[in-house]
Amino acid sequence: MMGRRWLQNKVAESRLTLPVSVALFIVVRLFQGVGVSFTAAAAALLCLCTAAVMLETNVALQILRVRSRLGESLWLLLAAAMPFLYGLGAPAVCAFCLAAGMGLLLCCYQNRNAVLLVFHSFLFLGAGSLLSPVMVPLALLFYFCLAFLMRAFSWKGLWAGIVGLLTPYWCWVAWEACVGDVMRVADHVLALWLWVLDWDGLSLLPAVRLLPVWCLLVFFGLTGIIHYMRKRYDDKIRTRMMLYVYVCVTVFLHVAFLLLPGQRMELLAMMAVSTSPLMAHYWAMTRGRVGWIVLMVSLVGWLAVLALASLAV
Repeated sequence: MMGRRWLQNKVAESRLTLPVSVALFIVVRLFQGVGVSFTAAAAALLCLCTAAVMLETNVALQILRVRSRLGESLWLLLAAAMPFLYGLGAPAVCAFCLAAGMGLLLCCYQNRNAVLLVFHSFLFLGAGSLLSPVMVPLALLFYFCLAFLMRAFSWKGLWAGIVGLLTPYWCWVAWEACVGDVMRVADHVLALWLWVLDWDGLSLLPAVRLLPVWCLLVFFGLTGIIHYMRKRYDDKIRTRMMLYVYVCVTVFLHVAFLLLPGQRMELLAMMAVSTSPLMAHYWAMTRGRVGWIVLMVSLVGWLAVLALASLAV
């Protein structure tokens, strides 16, 4: 016999959740004073494409036991509260690359012959690393997940990942060779890494305008991870391993957030991608007053972050 369906369950399973989130995403961006320009439109489209990739991953792999669009909806609401995603820059690109790379990685589950999937997964990491070097150590985590969680590691997959990671650099070098300035690639990569690793004048504590977003993501991440660790055996082994990938990536990004002050905006955008499915799993699977309270606290927290974000625009 089915128990009472609480508000968080109705929100998670409603067909209106995603359309309402898209509408809020657009309205918030317009309300925040983001002008109608090619750059702003391209950034919004890229965020919507990220949501589409997350939607396809959820539908194809059935990560949630119920039909829900809450994961991609949460991403859009979080993106609306991040002013640095209002422009077409590194954070928006990195978030899309991570969503696509993780989706392809999860498709490799127990398939040691999924060489093309591994190649394209690492291809997105390589493309993102042109703007955010943290994507390179993230590739090592992907190999770990591929071997111990997805059970899909092979020597062909190892080389496919390396080739995929380096392909964007090769393409850029080939382009610059035709233009006549190959050293531009080396100068860009070297300058990017030096900037990321340069701690002079940088604080280990997040900037005031980034702190509210990070606190909200920490709350979401802890809630989702604790719920997953307590209820993980209620899911199938396949679903459990896929959610474990999201847990590993989320923890990695939070550690990198503290260690790499120069990449905090990119890391926050990627955290929103990895944390949203965990929180969606919590609200979709949790029944009771505690889940309702968490939903209300999250709503108040999101509105507070949104209000603070309007002051930063």
